[in-house]
Amino acid sequence: MSNITIIIPSRLSAERLPNKPLKLINNKEMILHVHDRAMKSGIGNVIVATPDQEILNLIKNNGGKAVLTSNKHETGTDRVFEVFKNYLNSESEIIINFQGDMPNLDPLAIKTLAEHMKKNLCDIGTLASKVENEEEEKDPNVVKVLVKNNIENHSFSEAIDFFRLSDKPLTQLTYHHVGIYAFTNKALIRYVSLKRSKLEVERKLEQLRALEDKMKIDEEIDSQGLVNEFIEYYLTVCADNVSLFSDLGILLNDLYQQNITLGIVTNKPKIFTNKIIERLDIHHLFKFVISPDDGFKPKPDNDMLVNALTQENLKPTEVLYIGDGERDIIAANKTNVGSVLAAYGYIDPKENVEVWGNDYVINSSKDLKLLIDSFSL
Repeated sequence: MSNITIIIPSRLSAERLPNKPLKLINNKEMILHVHDRAMKSGIGNVIVATPDQEILNLIKNNGGKAVLTSNKHETGTDRVFEVFKNYLNSESEIIINFQGDMPNLDPLAIKTLAEHMKKNLCDIGTLASKVENEEEEKDPNVVKVLVKNNIENHSFSEAIDFFRLSDKPLTQLTYHHVGIYAFTNKALIRYVSLKRSKLEVERKLEQLRALEDKMKIDEEIDSQGLVNEFIEYYLTVCADNVSLFSDLGILLNDLYQQNITLGIVTNKPKIFTNKIIERLDIHHLFKFVISPDDGFKPKPDNDMLVNALTQENLKPTEVLYIGDGERDIIAANKTNVGSVLAAYGYIDPKENVEVWGNDYVINSSKDLKLLIDSFSL
């Protein structure tokens, strides 16, 4: 009997990004990168659980183990359990559900997680990292976890809640949840016997099923190596499936032709911003991109905006700053430039935007054009 088994659930029919496991990263399928990371941890058997013959063949043709599973599972953990029960005869003492879309997870982080599980201090163990910027905070695809105590490198804290978006500012006890789960043998059997919980269905987060049944989940902070690995991976995918809102490309080109200075002031790391605007083929339209990478304080501080005005020799009355978050509006108002709220796109419908204090509101690119035209009169 193997003491620890890593099981990687993977399927082609994912809702958000179909065929994601076969996406090429450096000329190699994503699922193979994930499999390699699991193997490099050196903690036990590695098995890919999939309902798709194409994935099964790919893994086996590259020397790995794979098991064909049912295509009727509602969650990845259900798929993991099928392999645990039918292929492993429910014998592994620790089962790690390593999600198939994490090709850059540090193998050392997997090993550290496994070592913690051997101490029998919790039912489920998983990983977290710091929420790095406003974009992560507002991104519903970045799952957040609230823990009891601050987490330091290679230490664990008990999870209190998991969520995607919050209508309140994030506290220092909120982290970016990383999708890997280590179960004890008994915990996995108990978990799959539970009905899907109300919060699990509402938030589309299966770990809430465990929390609502009073199962103990411990979180460990990832190492800086994991952060660096994530950045490396995110750089390969951050511009995938991005597009401009309707007519925005035409408007930007028109403004550029009118010699109106266009710039970007963002909390997003410049390396990602540049990748995105290059993919959209609009990078040549912007005279500058300013981010905290340049040594400035992030929004809601107005440090970057002040520098932009100084750099371009602009008066506040000559500038409109367009944003889709409260931090954008605060920074603009501190700088006394026209603050424009783009009330479409990524704003949570629950947000009380009326109290943000913006000067203008736009709901489309056409609204923005009309606003700019009114300043030109």
